[in-house]
Amino acid sequence: MMIVFTHGWDQLPWLKDRMPDITQSGVDLFFVISGFIMVYVTAKPGSSALHFFKLRIIRIVPLYWLYTFATAGLILILPQLFKTSVFTVPHFIQSLLFIPHWSPSGSLSPLILLGWTLNYEMFFYAMFAIAMVASTTRRVPITVAMLLVLPLVGLFVSFEGNAAGEFYSNDIILEFVFGMMLAQAFLKGAVDRVGVIGGGILIAAGAIGLCIGGYHLESPRALIFGVPAALIVAGALSIEASRYVPKMQPFLLLGDASYSIYLAHLFPIALLRFGWGRLMLPTDGLGPVLTFLAIALLGGALAGVASYLLLERPMLERIRQPQSRRLPNVIAARATAGSNIAP
Repeated sequence: MMIVFTHGWDQLPWLKDRMPDITQSGVDLFFVISGFIMVYVTAKPGSSALHFFKLRIIRIVPLYWLYTFATAGLILILPQLFKTSVFTVPHFIQSLLFIPHWSPSGSLSPLILLGWTLNYEMFFYAMFAIAMVASTTRRVPITVAMLLVLPLVGLFVSFEGNAAGEFYSNDIILEFVFGMMLAQAFLKGAVDRVGVIGGGILIAAGAIGLCIGGYHLESPRALIFGVPAALIVAGALSIEASRYVPKMQPFLLLGDASYSIYLAHLFPIALLRFGWGRLMLPTDGLGPVLTFLAIALLGGALAGVASYLLLERPMLERIRQPQSRRLPNVIAARATAGSNIAP
């Protein structure tokens, strides 16, 4: 939802002149959480690199490709909805394959502009899978070493003009490292000892850090946004470990739909910007700005939830269906043979 806000903010020059783009740090929270989750879900014995990477492909690729095709179609049919996006065949193919490249507009972005974060995600997944092939038990230090190399090389070697070099040497990939370190601490029980009050202090410190970082955007991103994001995630983990987090269905639904929200929210914002301009509604002043942002947030959330319920969840269920169908048959066969299997 921070990313939905930041793309609403981006349409409002009046607000941009008065408030730095702090909510773009939602990406940094996303990367820290991703680093944590990948270590956490592979901590159980028997995890394999192939199974890990297969699940990541299933989770990320189908919906992303669907939205990439949809974006390509809209650019060709309704180009007025887009500020900078242009369709070319090489741009389209490299976007589908998560290859960092210069877009026709000159940015290091795929056809879906915010897909640059998924290019980092797929790179991280690939490095993590390679580390698991080398050693499942040492997957974390091996991945950390690989992720540290490129930013370090970038300090001494200029990658200017080289899309992959510029992209992968960015210090933002260190935020995955922060998440992995948090997962290691969490699995060892170190986070539990922080407690609820300590967790609240960490979250407050991280939030303040993000606000300060918004005024120092020329500094290394891993420092101005990555470290505060890691503090927020650490605080949230310590509170959750203390069992002080109630389950609230609306937030659970937003969490389930978060990937769909991320991919879908630009469409209602583009329509809102287009319609707002056609109606010649004001974008200056607190009232118009708050109204625009409220509609953008609501529209982004609703579009994402609809995408999750109508597209993402049915798609994932269909892809995973063959495996889920085999499992009951195996259990039934073993039960018939007299084996004692718990459901």
